[in-house]
Amino acid sequence: MLFLVRQLIHLLDGGVQVGGDILWRLQEFAGLMYLERREHRASISVTIPPESSLELQTGAGATGSSNSEEGAGKLKSDREIIYVGDPMCSWCWGFYPTLKQLSAYCTEKVGRFRIVVGGLRPGGGEPWNEEFRNFLRVHWQRVGELTGQPFGLRLLERDRFNYDTEPACRAVVTARSLLPGVELGFFGAVQREFYVESQDPAAPEFYSDICARFGIDSERFLQYFGSDEAVLETQKDFGLARAWNVTGFPSVLLRTTDSVAKVASGFSTFEDLRRRIEGN
Repeated sequence: MLFLVRQLIHLLDGGVQVGGDILWRLQEFAGLMYLERREHRASISVTIPPESSLELQTGAGATGSSNSEEGAGKLKSDREIIYVGDPMCSWCWGFYPTLKQLSAYCTEKVGRFRIVVGGLRPGGGEPWNEEFRNFLRVHWQRVGELTGQPFGLRLLERDRFNYDTEPACRAVVTARSLLPGVELGFFGAVQREFYVESQDPAAPEFYSDICARFGIDSERFLQYFGSDEAVLETQKDFGLARAWNVTGFPSVLLRTTDSVAKVASGFSTFEDLRRRIEGN
């Protein structure tokens, strides 16, 4: 059943014209099925598209390394772990403790770790009605039960809200651009502010305390956050996710010299990920 759901997700994401909410709900349902049935996926290798090869080779956006280190050949290996997620994806919030473990493991064993924002629902547009709010309430509660991550539900009491994930993704890109290496913690802080504190990532004041926590000047942050450059850089991340055929979040990829292997798509435990990475 899980295989069939994921195949349907792939078909829908590949060009069948349906509402984005259908694809999103199928992705969320597949995540629930994974946790409840503990089914493992085999790694799938894909060739790096030409348009994304240069960025992968230069390691733009990678944490734990600098361009000078790369040029001098001081990396531990030519492999890189790439995490593709969205701060407003509930499974990504459920996965965050594992993501921190994965980052630490990569720093020690792999050499490079990188976050790419995938754009779960850029633009939003889902009617904020009782049906949608009830869907979110049931789903968030279930993800919380299965992962142990906290979820506040005050957001669902709002009369109006646009579930647009682009601003939250752009905020992570902004933090990455202003202070490389901070994006993992910033990603998690945005998730907590949204899922636990029920605040709106589209509001500029959403980021004030988060910026202060990570030593980022808030005025400089908002200036870049509202720039065309930040929008473009965020769209580049979205484009990379599509080029790598990422059809669900969270996803973990393994980059080697000339290919990208899909280690996991959907929720996975750290031990699952470690075994798959070490098996490649």
